[in-house]
Parts: sequence; C-alpha cells; structure tokens
Amino acid sequence: MFRRAAVSADRQRPDMMASVHRFIITIEGPGWTEVDEKELPGPPDEGEPIETKVGTCLVTHAELLPDSDHGTIVCRLP
Repeated sequence: MFRRAAVSADRQRPDMMASVHRFIITIEGPGWTEVDEKELPGPPDEGEPIETKVGTCLVTHAELLPDSDHGTIVCRLP
C-alpha cells in the first residue's frame, strides 16, 4: 500500500498566487488626477501601456514597496 506524503498548506497553493502584487495607480491628466487599483505579477516598465478605469495609460513610474506585496504606479494618458 502506498503512503501519501504530508503536504504543508503553503505548498498546496500555486506559486502564482504568491507572486501577485497589489498596486495603487495614480493617473495624471491635464488638470486632474484619478486613482485606481490593480493586481499584477510585478511592476510594469516605464513607457509600458496599462489598462485603467479611464482607459489605456503609459507608465511613468512604478515601484514595489520594500518587504511588501504592494506597490505604486504613476501613469499618464498617451
């Protein structure tokens, strides 16, 4: 008879779940600013397009906070 190996709760979750980060997005327009939230696997590169609640924007700055799964993104309309 085969024995089933004990598996810890951490190993039962897919690796992808551990690599999702929550970002606060600041969208800058001419004379206005809007805020949105998004979950991404990592920070986007500068100049990369990103979908927001006001449409597609271009990333001007992105960073992950140290020792956290949260970060910030600043973008502008093209």
